[in-house]
Amino acid sequence: MLSNLIIPAALVRKTISGRYHPILFRLQPDPTGKVVVGKWRYRSFQHHVRGFETVEEARAHIATQPRWHDTGAIIDWVHPAPPMLIEWFSLEQLNVTA
Repeated sequence: MLSNLIIPAALVRKTISGRYHPILFRLQPDPTGKVVVGKWRYRSFQHHVRGFETVEEARAHIATQPRWHDTGAIIDWVHPAPPMLIEWFSLEQLNVTA
């Protein structure tokens, strides 16, 4: 299945420090059965704890991982606890053609 071959990645920007943390997502269907045409529902499961000073450094780190696909998303992280995010990504965001 396509979703098992790729790991969507995005950046969270911790507003307290201004650092950028790569965050990874795994496919997780909506428990209510909600469907968004042309998009897949993903839930975050891991992020880079130390993060990076710049967007460029964080994106360079993502690029070193062969199965990670940068979605281009940057999400503000305002809470002190680790983020748990739900995102809907399109195939274009995952750099995949059907």
